[in-house]
Amino acid sequence: MYLDKDGKDREINIRMETRSGVKDSIPAWIKFSVQAPGEIPYSGIYYDPPEEEKYVFKHPHTKRPKSLRIYESHAGMISMDAATGSVNRNLDNPLLVVPLKPSVAEFPFAKKEEQSDRLSNLAGAGYQAFEDAILNKLTKTAEKQQK
Repeated sequence: MYLDKDGKDREINIRMETRSGVKDSIPAWIKFSVQAPGEIPYSGIYYDPPEEEKYVFKHPHTKRPKSLRIYESHAGMISMDAATGSVNRNLDNPLLVVPLKPSVAEFPFAKKEEQSDRLSNLAGAGYQAFEDAILNKLTKTAEKQQK
């Protein structure tokens, strides 16, 4: 631990002796860290300014809502066709809504087959399993509604 001349700034590191050797760490409650020029480890700085120097928020924090809120959600794929670009790819499913106009404007350049392969794999391999799970749920829901 290091104390400056004025006694305000304190450099704090934690040194732990483990089975694999000595490890240096910064405490989790430290809000500020610096790195000395030419050195790799960071040093945690404990700074407790006087009340007149502390930042005062201009607006109050928003209150936590009583129920769950989803502010952003994304479920979709890149495709020129609205039916195949949907999550379920099944036109028999009553939950599928196909727009009258294409969802993507025409590209100003010639479309190549290589590009469509790259675009279809853009989301990664794990997305196919997610898509299949949603398709199964939608299919079961549609079957229940038909009965």
